Amino acid sequence: MAAALTGLYAALFALLRSPDLALLSGSVFAFVAIALTMFTTRHIDWWSSGSPPAAGRPDEAPAAGPAP
Repeated sequence: MAAALTGLYAALFALLRSPDLALLSGSVFAFVAIALTMFTTRHIDWWSSGSPPAAGRPDEAPAAGPAP
């Protein structure tokens, strides 16, 4: 935990001290933050978090039968 906070402090310090690299370091920092969020929430089933289970998920298409 201490290493993560030290790394965060160093990244923010470098971001604020160097105006030449502010855009690059800010973009890398934002990318890493979004990537970590996506990685830690990859196993969460967002469709089942709010309502009781239904017949199917909204993103599933109904089963197609043979063409007439």
